[in-house]
Amino acid sequence: MRSSTRIDIIDTETQEVVNSISGLSSSIGTLISSDGSKVYVLEFSDGISVYPTGSITPTVSNMPVGGSHYTFAFSADGDYIYIANRLTPGKVTQFRTSDNTISGTTTLSISFPESLGVLPNNSGVYVFSSSGLSIIDPAPATTEIATGILGGNRAVVVTSDSSRLIAANASASSVQVYDASSLATTPLSSPAISNPRIMQFTPDEQYALIGNEDDPSTFMRLTGPGFDAGSASSIILSGDRVGGIAVTSDNQTAYITHFGGNVSVVDIETMVETQLITLPGVLREIATKPAAAPTPTPTPADIEVAADTTQGEEIVGQNLQVISDQNTVAIEEVQNTGILSPTVGTYPDTQSIYIIDNITPYTIGPPIPPFWCN
Repeated sequence: MRSSTRIDIIDTETQEVVNSISGLSSSIGTLISSDGSKVYVLEFSDGISVYPTGSITPTVSNMPVGGSHYTFAFSADGDYIYIANRLTPGKVTQFRTSDNTISGTTTLSISFPESLGVLPNNSGVYVFSSSGLSIIDPAPATTEIATGILGGNRAVVVTSDSSRLIAANASASSVQVYDASSLATTPLSSPAISNPRIMQFTPDEQYALIGNEDDPSTFMRLTGPGFDAGSASSIILSGDRVGGIAVTSDNQTAYITHFGGNVSVVDIETMVETQLITLPGVLREIATKPAAAPTPTPTPADIEVAADTTQGEEIVGQNLQVISDQNTVAIEEVQNTGILSPTVGTYPDTQSIYIIDNITPYTIGPPIPPFWCN
C-alpha cells in the first residue's frame, strides 16, 4: 500500500504494518509480478523501481520510462509493463521486465492519458484520457489502431478472456462496460456511480469492484460475466475518497485505501465493512501478493524396508504394496480388524499399519497414508 512518499507492507493476518519503503518523491502506484517475487513502483517524475518482494532495497532504482509517468499495467504474460506518459500528445512506453529496458514507445492521438488496460490475449491496449480513447497494438510494433470519443475515464480492468473491458468514467458518473473482444469504442452498459476513481477484479473475476472520490466514499460491486447495471451492489464506507483497492487471493476480502489515511476492510460476499485501519499519510494505491502456486506432490519411489528397521519408525507411503513374498512377516491393521497375509499384492484400503514380526528385507511402495514398522 502506498502514499505519495511511502509504501507500507501489511501482514493480512494481523492487519499490522511490518515494513515500509520511505523517501519516495511522487509514487503513482505498485505492481506485483504474477509469481509474487517482484514489486514494481512507479513515480510520476523519477521513473520505475524494482524491489524483491518484502525488501525495501531496490534492484533497479528510478529508471526513467518516458516522463510524466501516470499509470501502468502488465501485459498478459508479464513480459512487459505499459506506462502511460501524461504528455501532449500522450505516449505509452513499453518496459521489458526480463532485462528492465525500454522496448518500444507509442505516440497517441489523444493527450494526457490517465488510465490503460491491457487485453489478456495481448491483442490491444486501451488508453483513456479526458479527451478520448485510444487503442494500440502492443506487438510486434506499438502502433495506434483505433480511437474513440468517450473521455473522462480514470481506471480500467479487463477480463482474462478479453471479453469485457470496464472503465471508471468520472465525466459520465458511471462505469463503462465495453465489448473488448471486438476492440469496441462504444460501451455496452453504464452502471451509475458518482466520481468513480479506481477498480479491481476479484482473482476469480466473479466481481468487479469500484471505489469513488466522494466523502464518505462509495464501494460498488458488479457481478460477472456481464457486469451490467442490474448486477450492481453498493455500500458507503467509513473513509473518504478511495485511493486503491486490493483483494486477497481467496476472493473474500477487499482492502480499500482512503486519501484521509484509513484502510477499509470489506467482506466482498456480504458487502459489509468489517474493519477500518488507521495509518499516517495520504493513502493511494494498494496491492496484495498473489497466492503461491501449490507445491506439486512428487511421485514417491518404492521404499526398501531393511531387516533392522527401528521399532516405531514412521514410513510415509501410498497404497501399501508388498512386492516380495516374505512368509515370516505378518501385517496387522491398526484398527485390529485382523491379520493381512503378507503376500505379494496391493492393499488400497489399508491405512496406518504395523509390521509385527521380525522382518527380512522386502520392498513396499508407492506410498500414501503413514505406516510404522514394529
